[in-house]
Amino acid sequence: MLALLIPGPTTLSSNIDVYLAPLIDDLKDLWAEGVEVYDFFFKEKFTLRAILLWTISDYPVLGTLSGWKVKGKQACCVCGKDTPCRWLKNCRKYVDMGNRKRLRPGHPYRRRKSWFDNTVEEGTTRRIQSGNEIYDILKDFRNDFGRPLDKEAKRKRSDLLEDEVVQEEECDEGTDLWRWKKRSILFELIYLKVIFYVFSKS
Repeated sequence: MLALLIPGPTTLSSNIDVYLAPLIDDLKDLWAEGVEVYDFFFKEKFTLRAILLWTISDYPVLGTLSGWKVKGKQACCVCGKDTPCRWLKNCRKYVDMGNRKRLRPGHPYRRRKSWFDNTVEEGTTRRIQSGNEIYDILKDFRNDFGRPLDKEAKRKRSDLLEDEVVQEEECDEGTDLWRWKKRSILFELIYLKVIFYVFSKS
């Protein structure tokens, strides 16, 4: 909710974890200890426990919560560095042209060249990483919250030359951390690595 309440250049971005910390503490208590509540129907008390099962958000907030990089030429959280992107010169932005990869083999749309980019799609999508795999990749990831004072301001798209491409900050693709900008505070919930797939399917 906080990510939606503060839009624009002053949005919390990765720093939202600082504001989510009290909520995470409450969720930890609800999972580990629970709270005693009264069941009016059965006339007895019981211990209520709760977990965070999933989140529902748009794509930018998906990146804010999960720590994935969801913009630029590697924006697809499934394809990653294999994202089949294309730079649109007139719009001055990247677009993902590989959505037909997700269709079943033999689907007629895979052969519809004129409807898309004048190519026959023969590729397949990558397997979504499991929560345990992601947890192992990020277990030693160091978060740097706050806004650096010496960071140069980004150039506006209107200031770019006609053929100039926006330069995105990309990590070294030789490491497993290239697609991450932070280790989400949600990983402090011990059960989240089992259900982390919700991020990629939101």
